[in-house]
Amino acid sequence: MYRFLLLSFLLIVNGSLVANNVQIQNVDVVRIDRTNKIIYIQFDLSGENSWRIRGGAANWDANWVFIKYRSGTRDWNHATLSTDRSVYLFPPEVSINPAIDGKGVFIYSSISDIGLIPSYNYKNIVLAWNYGADAFVDTTSNLEVKVFAIEMVYIPQGDYLLGDGSSPGTFLNSSNTPALISNTPVTVYCTNTSYDDSQLEVNGVLVDGDGGIDSDGDNIIDNTTFPTGYNAFYCMKYEISQQQYVDFLNNITASEAGNRWAIIDSARNDVSAPSNYPNISTSRPFVAMNWINWYDLAAYLDWAGLRPMTELEFEKAARGTANALADEFAWGTTNVAGSAYILSNINSTNETVSNPSTTAGNANYANTQVGGTLSGPMRCGVFALNNTSNSREFAGASYYGVMELSGNLWEMVVTLGDPEGRLFAGTHGDGKLVNSNADNSDWPNNGTGTALGAGFRGGAYTDNNIQISCRQFAAYGYYARDNNQGGRGVRTAN
Repeated sequence: MYRFLLLSFLLIVNGSLVANNVQIQNVDVVRIDRTNKIIYIQFDLSGENSWRIRGGAANWDANWVFIKYRSGTRDWNHATLSTDRSVYLFPPEVSINPAIDGKGVFIYSSISDIGLIPSYNYKNIVLAWNYGADAFVDTTSNLEVKVFAIEMVYIPQGDYLLGDGSSPGTFLNSSNTPALISNTPVTVYCTNTSYDDSQLEVNGVLVDGDGGIDSDGDNIIDNTTFPTGYNAFYCMKYEISQQQYVDFLNNITASEAGNRWAIIDSARNDVSAPSNYPNISTSRPFVAMNWINWYDLAAYLDWAGLRPMTELEFEKAARGTANALADEFAWGTTNVAGSAYILSNINSTNETVSNPSTTAGNANYANTQVGGTLSGPMRCGVFALNNTSNSREFAGASYYGVMELSGNLWEMVVTLGDPEGRLFAGTHGDGKLVNSNADNSDWPNNGTGTALGAGFRGGAYTDNNIQISCRQFAAYGYYARDNNQGGRGVRTAN
C-alpha cells in the first residue's frame, strides 16, 4: 500500500488499545482522498477465542470497530465511516460489514465453517473515514485518531421461547407456558412481581417477533421497531470491563467524565478518580465494570454507537432455539456449582478460578463468590479459560457463546413491564453525549432521579437470582450506582 507524506497534516496516532483479549495495534493514516473527503486508516486486529460455525447455533463472533478523532486539544468526536464496503481493504480471511449509519463496522472471519479460532491476527485492515460527513477540515495542523474494538456475538434471526414457566416473574403465554416468539403475534404475560405493571401482569403485551409490540394495551401492534429478540442482532460477548469504561472516560470531556464516574474503591473496582482525566486508569482492566447505573450504561453505549438490549433479547441470547427448562441457567441446564471459588492470577489477563466445577455450570454468584477483599465481579470470560472440553456448562456460556449472562453482575436492560420501556424503538447511539448523557429520546431515561423503563436480569455475585428467566427486578427502575451492577450493549444487525 502506498504511504503519503503529508506536509500540512501532522498525524498523532495511538499505537494500541486493549479491550479484554482483543487488541488494536499499528494504527496509521495511510491516505487522504481530498476529492471525495475520505481518510484511510490502517491497523492490525488480533484476539482469541473466536469462532464461526455453520451448524448448531450457526453464528459467529465479531469485533465492533469504531474510530474517534480530534484536532489538537479539542474534544474527541466519533468518525463517520463509509457505508460502501468496496472502499475498504482487508485480508481474504476477513469479512467487514459496515453499519448503515456509518458509526462503525463489524469485522469477523470470512470462512463460514472454520469452527473454533483459538487466536487470530488480521493485518493491514484499512477503514475509510468519510470526514466530509463530519464537517472535518483536513487542513488542521494536527490530528489524532483512536481505533476501538468491542467483542460481539451474532444472534441470528429466528423463533425462540420466552420464559421458563417457573422462575420469579417469568414470562408466559395464556396457557401459563413459555411463549413462542415468532412472526406470529402472541400475548405475553408475567407472573407477579413488585415492579411490573398491570398491562404485563394482567392484560399481557402483544408481541410480534418481526413486527414489534403493542405498547399501550389496545391489542394493536404500534411500536414496530421494539427489539423483540426475533430479528438478528449483535450482543457484547462480555460485560463491560473496567478498561473499556476507562477508555470511555478518557475520551469524553473532563466534565462528562466527572458526571459519569465517582471514585469507589470497593468490590474489586479500581477505576481511578475523574480528577486524573485524561489519565484515568485501573489496575484491574479485565475485571467486569461495576458501580455503574442506568445513566452511566446508556452514556457508554451511546458513545460506542451501540444501544441497550431488551429483556427479550437477553433471553434469546441466553436460550437460543433450545427448549425452555424450569429454572435453567445461561448454559442450558439446571446444574450449578455450589462451592466457594478460589482465584488465581488475580487481576491479570489470565485471572481464573483454580477450583471450577467439572460437573455443573460455573457462575460467580452468592454460593460461589470469593470472600474478603476479592468479593466482587471476576474477569470477563473467566470460566472460558482452560475449558479444554469446550463445554458450555464449564464455561458458563450461553447458547450462542455470550458469557456471564448468569451471575457476575446484574445486567441492566429495557423492560417490557413498564410503559417507558415499551416505548423503546431500538435506536443506536451516535457516538456523542449531550450534557453528559445519552440523548436518544426513545431510551428509558426520564431524568427525574429514576430509570423508569429499565431493570435488571441475570443476577450477580451477591445473590442467587441467576436463572435466565428470573424477572424479580426486571422492571425495578433503580437509578443509583451499586456494587453488583454492570451491563453490556447490543446492535441490530443490518
